[in-house]
Amino acid sequence: MATGPTVTPTNAAVGAAGSEGAVSLVWGYCGGGSPHIVVATLGEPFQLLSHLSGHLLGGGIISWAPDRSGFATVSLDGGIAVVDAATGSLSQITDGRDSDPSWSNDGTAIAFHRFADGAADLWLVHPDGSGLEQLTNTPQTWEFSPSWSPDGSQIAYVASDSPEESGFDVWVMGRSSADADNLTNSPLFAYGDLAWSPDGSELAVTAFTSAYPDVVIVSLSGGQARNLTKNVSLSAADPAWSPDGRRIAYSQGAENGESDIWVMDPDGGNAEQWTDFDECEWNPVWEPWPGAHPVTSDWVAFTSDEPPASVSHP
Repeated sequence: MATGPTVTPTNAAVGAAGSEGAVSLVWGYCGGGSPHIVVATLGEPFQLLSHLSGHLLGGGIISWAPDRSGFATVSLDGGIAVVDAATGSLSQITDGRDSDPSWSNDGTAIAFHRFADGAADLWLVHPDGSGLEQLTNTPQTWEFSPSWSPDGSQIAYVASDSPEESGFDVWVMGRSSADADNLTNSPLFAYGDLAWSPDGSELAVTAFTSAYPDVVIVSLSGGQARNLTKNVSLSAADPAWSPDGRRIAYSQGAENGESDIWVMDPDGGNAEQWTDFDECEWNPVWEPWPGAHPVTSDWVAFTSDEPPASVSHP
């Protein structure tokens, strides 16, 4: 793998090796081009996985397998595809107007939403394309952005009958839509990016509380959603809870139109900027990267619409 610039948090205490688990994130230019995956450890040069170039489709929407052997993404044909991280080979596993794949923590199923007949429903499929199953069947209702609970017993998602008028509410269901519960029951204008807390008691959600999106916390026990970022002129999105529950990573818009990765405490305090490149970084994911580096280091993986100039292909 070729090497490039160093990934270093602006505060050396944030993301120090071994202190908070590892993190992977998606990084891309704000313009067009073909996305790539890059892997790096904080404080060391990043490495370009060029054999995965061109597979991060659908705006860079990806969901990694629990063992990081591959990821689910949206193919050029509009369905869900699985990419092998070792070889870069792509396997198309669905053929509908599908998006927002979410890989279950036990590795056995991928949840996603499918657009059809003016609505969006939730579906399941095995990583090999077998076992296609429709979870919801609600004509004229939009349900999307599924996210598995840590124990795999529930799926959180957002839904609305009239998204342009009332926004989306946050829902949680088991393996049947018959036991679905509305957690917000208010015009939260959530638009997805759901991240479970490690203990399964709360969800971090991207939602419009004003003209710009913020990261808010929704409790499974009910109550008022808590706004963590309270941005008045910049967007905050893509929350990702650290495995120990002590930090939340997210992407925040910059004044130059790009975005960077930040981390904060679950109450919104101690916010620190993690990246400061000349491109957009988004979709952080906290996990170790098996086989790439000792798990005591903090690894980042991200995509770029085109390789940075200082990175050459192997």
